Amino acid sequence: FARVFASQSDLISAWDVQGRIRIKDELLAHAQLVDQVQLVGAWDHFELWNPRLWQAAAALDATTMEDAIRYIGF
Repeated sequence: FARVFASQSDLISAWDVQGRIRIKDELLAHAQLVDQVQLVGAWDHFELWNPRLWQAAAALDATTMEDAIRYIGF
């Protein structure tokens, strides 16, 4: 799974003179990034999300976490 998912990634090895990075159009389209980006920390890396999609994923993760905590008995 991780290899298939990571195949949508891109190694950035150069910044422009103002310190910005360029994200390929294909990745912007894949992530549905248009005019806003949600920057999300994920342990040893960060992710760029469409804010609407991030809110939906975060709500789903919160529900899943609540269920897991109840199941474990915390």
